[in-house]
Amino acid sequence: MNVRVFVIAAGFLLCFGACSSSSSGSDVPGVPDIPVVDALDVPSVDVPPTDVTVPAKQLTFLTFNAGLAFGFVDAADLRQPLIGPAVAARAADVVCLEEVWTQASADAILAATNDVYPYHYLEVTDGGGDGSGAAACTTEDVAPLKTCVDANCAGVAPADLATCALGNCGDEFGALPSDCSTCIAANIGKSIDDILTTCTTASGGSYAYEGRNGLLLLSRFPMSGTGFVKFDSYLNVRVALHAVIAPTGLDPVDVFCTHLTADLAPDVKYAGTYASWGEEQGAQATALVAWIGENAPAVGRTAAVLLGDMNSGPDLPPSIQGVHVENYATFRNAGYADPFAEAAAPVCSWCADNPLVRDGNSEIIDHVLLVRTPDASTATPAREFTDPVILQTVAGPVTSRLSDHYGVSVRLEWP
Repeated sequence: MNVRVFVIAAGFLLCFGACSSSSSGSDVPGVPDIPVVDALDVPSVDVPPTDVTVPAKQLTFLTFNAGLAFGFVDAADLRQPLIGPAVAARAADVVCLEEVWTQASADAILAATNDVYPYHYLEVTDGGGDGSGAAACTTEDVAPLKTCVDANCAGVAPADLATCALGNCGDEFGALPSDCSTCIAANIGKSIDDILTTCTTASGGSYAYEGRNGLLLLSRFPMSGTGFVKFDSYLNVRVALHAVIAPTGLDPVDVFCTHLTADLAPDVKYAGTYASWGEEQGAQATALVAWIGENAPAVGRTAAVLLGDMNSGPDLPPSIQGVHVENYATFRNAGYADPFAEAAAPVCSWCADNPLVRDGNSEIIDHVLLVRTPDASTATPAREFTDPVILQTVAGPVTSRLSDHYGVSVRLEWP
């Protein structure tokens, strides 16, 4: 209440029934005289507003490798129905998903997330050619592998075959001619009989999952200016997506989404145009930084953010093992900030304690890299999708995880 109003009201209440209009004295026995205060002589006081906080502007960016690599990452068929609802429940502003290799997986995720993320972008790529050329393998080439897989992986579902085959028959697979091993790897997700029939009767193609790149970009806000760049790659098609996101009430944001080459040695021999898996990945990182520089103008943009599975990361002893740190340095040398890896107590995104991970390393290979941010902004990183999930297998319920990767998010906030 304004002080002037309060004093007038108080004076009125004190005088009611006790004061006359002509005297300041009291007519009530035992009640002392109370002087009448002239309210006009009391100075007014301006009371400041109780809430002067200016709401911060913020956006949350999330990257998640869904691990829907049928035939390579275990239980993809059982995990697929869980991915979309989990992503929708997280409700970030922009999400970059990797390893959504099939149209069926993309459709399932889009159906589950459309209410939260009404805007999306994916680019359907192919490997070129129909795989109908000369046979990649001879029956003699594949006989030892067939014998080993039959002996060790009988009854294993095609969706889980690669884990079993590489774990038990790595020597037999490694002894194959490069064209033959490429064909077999490119047809992952099929039964061993179907794979060998394809590769002993035709070239079988050069890229897994019919040349799809596995990327899916989701947004709560409208997108424009979408485009992509395709990198030179072996076995899997590798690209980066770009979209300009228009958050409500903010300037546009440049978002880039990618999944760079994984180092599959020693399980799968490299037979591409570079010297190794790591060298191919490094060439992609260099090309990506150049492409971002061409497509992320600073004028009129709130921020620029790169999300994805880079398959490279820092060495942070004792808990985080570096992987292709020379390629990860390409992004850091370009000035990109990495809040998740820069945290006081960094944690892995590819973790040895995840039951879907086959090796013993704990690494940070999934990144939300800040190319450019608003002045005075703060970045809060978090690890996502770490909770156990129960998968109903034919052998009974199994405790697993949503993917062989955990997600990484960064909330960007500024005045």
